[in-house]
Amino acid sequence: MLDTTEGITFDISQEALDAHGQPCAVIDATAAAVMLGRAFRDADGLTDDAGLGLAPAVQAALGEALAAAAPATRVMLDTDAGKRVYDLFLLPPDRRGHRLVLASDRTMDSGLRNALTESRARYKDLVEISSEHAWEVDADGAFSFVAPQGLLGYAPRRVIGLPAGELLDPERHTDPINPFATPVPLEGRDVWVRAGDGSLCCLEVTAVPLFDADNRWAGARGVCRDVTEQRRREQEMAEARARERVFGRIVRLFQREVKPENMIRAAASAITHGMAATGCQIFGIAAPLAKVVQHPTFQQETAFGRIGSDRDADRLIAALESAGRDAVVGDLVGDRHLIGTLCMHGDRINGAIVVWREADRPDFGQAERRLLAGIAGTVGVALEQLYSHRVLVEVSRTDGLTGLLNRRAFYEDMQRRVRRLARGERKAALMYVDLDNFKAVNDTWGHETGDKVLRDVADLLRANTRSTDMVARLGGDEFAVWLDDADETVAVKRAEVFLAASAILKQHSARPDLPLMLSIGIAVYDPVNREDMNEFVSRADGAMYAIKRKGKGSYAVARQPGRRAP
Repeated sequence: MLDTTEGITFDISQEALDAHGQPCAVIDATAAAVMLGRAFRDADGLTDDAGLGLAPAVQAALGEALAAAAPATRVMLDTDAGKRVYDLFLLPPDRRGHRLVLASDRTMDSGLRNALTESRARYKDLVEISSEHAWEVDADGAFSFVAPQGLLGYAPRRVIGLPAGELLDPERHTDPINPFATPVPLEGRDVWVRAGDGSLCCLEVTAVPLFDADNRWAGARGVCRDVTEQRRREQEMAEARARERVFGRIVRLFQREVKPENMIRAAASAITHGMAATGCQIFGIAAPLAKVVQHPTFQQETAFGRIGSDRDADRLIAALESAGRDAVVGDLVGDRHLIGTLCMHGDRINGAIVVWREADRPDFGQAERRLLAGIAGTVGVALEQLYSHRVLVEVSRTDGLTGLLNRRAFYEDMQRRVRRLARGERKAALMYVDLDNFKAVNDTWGHETGDKVLRDVADLLRANTRSTDMVARLGGDEFAVWLDDADETVAVKRAEVFLAASAILKQHSARPDLPLMLSIGIAVYDPVNREDMNEFVSRADGAMYAIKRKGKGSYAVARQPGRRAP
């Protein structure tokens, strides 16, 4: 038993120390070990290497505590298992100056505190250097904390107290949940906001709601990072893929189509489907191969789907001409959205595209406008192919000297018209026109005068026929006229007009006795007779030669098939 100066008695036998579960020891006034309990001896780092005395660091710490009359001290020890932390508690001494020392292992508590302190410092450093923006809002939905680097160009002092909803871009944010004041956890939610410089930015927000002790919403906290450039690149890639799909569809359709007209129709279909539109019009221009066209005249080449009125399309095209060559112009007309752009080939405007969409669907966005601008170049190439094809067709069907239809084109068109007449009751007339005494003009005045005479005859015939009629030069000094919806009376009157107008040709005659005149043979087609093409042509030709044999400068009408000559 140990009687202390305060009258307390401790059982300090070795057996008692060994039986105590907590590390304990008895030291003298110099902090040297008098007795060590088993738990004290077993504790990591408290004893010396022999296990018979105190570890030097422990004895030194206890000596300092005795000198300072401190009731406790803490010691940190380096052991083979790592750092250990002990709190040493000194009980009051007995009459001989011996003290009971109790040791408590605080290694885990200290480690946790140190880890927490280090973690907080690390988090603070990471937040400050991170590209992500940390924030918190209070129960009123206003920012109560923002990381030191601020938020999107806003200094922390400008953001603290600001309602979180004021940062949202109203045109882009349609979600009913404000991610800065979310009542539910969010991860990776995109939100478009206005930055401090007024620019539009996209933030990817991850947030959790906060609740008070009564489970009432008390705010939210989270992090967000600027993904504007990433989203813009993704949008550009999506637009590029959309363009590739539409271009690919157009190219595939072009490859399947031989005729340029069909290519243009295929392009209108592909544009309509590729832009989720309801209709598309493609316009060409008159005189498309002219090098410089100050004010081109647009005419529709094809249309696909449901479109609006020609007047609305014409007004949009006029706006395009005013806006410039690369512009994409949009409008809302009645129950339809429409956008359009000009088509170019080289530095020339050679057409336009107008795309339609119902007004109850979203308007065309910037991505679709850029898509249309890109497509316009491909359509411009297709239009140029169409124009070139038409020029080739026109050249192949036209007499080079007079600009009239040539023999092949005239007979092809006449065959189609005869087939059409055979299905009805209307009549038509074929007139063969031959120049009398023309060879003498060439022999006397030369071929230059002869060519002028041929052009004058072409002008004469064109000026005295309707747009529905056909005029052709069959070759040499032979011409042909097809009169649509004409019986014998109409044909004879037209022949008399030709003869009267031909008086002007006499000024180019070789000699007075060889006057330039016209000999005209007329054949009337009546579907009742079921006459074939060859017979019909032969009757006109025969009538023309009959009048030449009778004296020239007049006309003759061929008998109808099966009718005897008078």
